[in-house]
Formats: sequence, C-alpha cells, structure tokens
Amino acid sequence: MIGTSWPAEASAQQDVDTPPIATETDTATSELTASDQTVDVATLTADDDIGGRLNRILAATGRFEQPNVTVKDGVVFLAGRTRDPANRTWAADLARKTEGVVAVVNNIDIHTEPIWTLAPAKREIIALWREFVQAGPLLLIGLLVFGVVMFIARLVIRASRKPLQRRIQSDLVRNVIEKIILVGVGLIGIYLFLRISGLTRIAVTLAGGTGLVGLAVGFAFRDIAENF
Repeated sequence: MIGTSWPAEASAQQDVDTPPIATETDTATSELTASDQTVDVATLTADDDIGGRLNRILAATGRFEQPNVTVKDGVVFLAGRTRDPANRTWAADLARKTEGVVAVVNNIDIHTEPIWTLAPAKREIIALWREFVQAGPLLLIGLLVFGVVMFIARLVIRASRKPLQRRIQSDLVRNVIEKIILVGVGLIGIYLFLRISGLTRIAVTLAGGTGLVGLAVGFAFRDIAENF
C-alpha cells in the first residue's frame, strides 16, 4: 500500500513544481528597453505623473505626430509617429532617464513620405515667400535708388546734348553716345539695387562682367553697322 501511494505523491509533487512553458505571442513586436535606473520599491513615482510629464515633453518638441505615452507599473509605452528615426531613439532614451521608469516599450512609428509628393515644392515656395516678405523693405529702397539713378542719367544726357552737338555733327553718333551713357548709368543703378536688396551674388556677377556691357554697346552700334 505504501509502495503504491509513493509514486502518486511524487507525480503530484512534480506537477506542482514544474513551471509553465512561456509561449511567444504576435503582440510582442515592439522594441522593449530596460531602464538603467535601480528599481526602488519604497519610493515609487505615480504612473500618471510619469505619463503626463513625458506627453508634455514630446508635444513641446514638435517633432512627433499624435504623441501618446501610457505608463503601467513603471513600464512606459510610447506611441505616435515621427519622420526621423533619431527622434524615435531620443524619445526612448528620455523615457529611460525619467525617474520611476523600469522599462520602455517603444511603439513610435517612422513616417516616411511617398515617392511622388509635392510637399518639398510646397516648403520651398513657402520659404521663398517668407524671404520675399522679409526683403520687401529692402526691395522698395532698392527700387527707389534705381529710379533716382535713372533720373540722374536722364539729366546727364540732357546736359550733354549741347556739347555733343557742337563737337559731333552726326545725329546717329550722338544717339549712340547717349545710349551708351544711359546703359552705363543703368547698370550702376541695377548694381546698387541688387546690393541694397541683399542679392549680393547677382551683384558680384554683374560687377565681374558677364558680357552685358558688351551686349549693350553692340546694340547701340547696330544702327551704325547697318548703315555701312
């Protein structure tokens, strides 16, 4: 009787001591990271305080879309979307360094733009519009200076007509000289306009010589070449 009862007791004891076998689930696909802090059982930070603090920080950065942080027993669950993988890593590091956090489950998705999108063009247009609005006062001042320079050019041409008439008999040559004066002073006005407007690169190109002066002189002497 003793011999028959002992195997049954041993079998029952074996069933009690055997731990359950862990099975993998499909939900364990998120990134799980443990915190470097020592888990203190005596002083625990409230889960709501941790979640609220992290939610406010993620929202303040402006780098996350629909950020959502939930905390359960010190385990932080991060959710939302971001465009940069570095932001996702930064959020996990921030949560790990927060007091009272024992582990972090990072569910933040990386939002990638489609191949065919007009978003970059839209951003460039907005940036150009902002630059134009910011440069508005300088553009107005530049236009005013250009107008003054052209007015001075007209005065110079009028003042030089009588001396030219005494020295040069050909009306065609006098007209060409007046055009050269007008074009030369006009280029000076354009250069000043570009400098004042902040378009320094274009101004330097004009100052360095791009053939504009030669082109203007060529048009000025075109009538002479046609008559000979």
